[in-house]
This record gives sequence, structure tokens and C-alpha cells, in this order.
Amino acid sequence: MRRRFPFELKKVNLPNKGLLSWIGSDILNDLTVWLYSRTKRRHRGNKLTESLEMYLETIGLLRERTKMARVTDIALELGVSKPSVHAALHELERRGLIEHEHYGEVYLSAAGKVASAEIRRRHALLTSFLRNVVGVGPEIAEQDACRIEHYLSKETMDKIAQRMEEA
Repeated sequence: MRRRFPFELKKVNLPNKGLLSWIGSDILNDLTVWLYSRTKRRHRGNKLTESLEMYLETIGLLRERTKMARVTDIALELGVSKPSVHAALHELERRGLIEHEHYGEVYLSAAGKVASAEIRRRHALLTSFLRNVVGVGPEIAEQDACRIEHYLSKETMDKIAQRMEEA
């Protein structure tokens, strides 16, 4: 079944004004509000996205490895642009997981340290599981663990940990 917009699209007879000539500015505004509300609905809750988890994990690793995490270091480590790092840091700061000095270092808050440690624990557990139980090579195990660590439920991770203790 095809989804419908909560309003009717209308043809407005304006000479060559692009998108506005086709739907009109009031309808464009309604469409923008509707799309924004759909986006907000999808991201409700405090669950971190895969991307934000990757940034948090990287900050924790950099601080552990070099005692310092800066925007440039994070961008190099993840292979992303500095503006992308800034956007992610802003969101992590809004959630109270990091503190970022302007043109300076990035620090994990107490909650950020807990979240980063949990993400790294899941990563290590999955890497070990894939290598020792499944029998995957070290490089593939590392890559696959990095991909799937963000999607498994707590229950699944607990079962994997239980299985690893038994093995």
C-alpha cells in the first residue's frame, strides 16, 4: 500500500520558479514540518546510533592509547572529515557523554566512560567469539565484530558471553 502525505499536492501556476511553482510555499512548509517530525520519531530515545557508538569507542581508544583525543585524531582514526566529527561530538556532548574544549581535547564524562567501556567490551567479546568459537581469521573477526557489535541485543550478548565461558 502506498503511503500518502497528510495533505494534497497542488499545481500552482507560477512561471518557472522551480519546486515552489509546483507545490507552493505553504505546502512546502507543511512538507518540511512533516518530514522533520518523521525524522524525530525515528530517533527518539537515548539509544546511540552505530555512528555515535563508533565515535565514542574511538575517543576511548585514543585516550587510552595516547592520553589525548582531538578532532583531528578522531577524523584520522575513523577516516571521516573534521566537520563530521564536530557534528558527532556536538550530539555526544548534548547527551552528556563527552566534554569538548573548543579547539582542544575531547574528554569522556563518567557516563561516556561507562558507555565506551561497554562498547569496547562487546567488541572484544565478539572478536573472541568469532575467532575461537566460529573459527574466523583474526582480520575478518575484527572487521565483522566491528560491524555487528552495534546491532545485537543485550540478551544475545549475554548468551555469547555465557557460551564463551563454557568453551
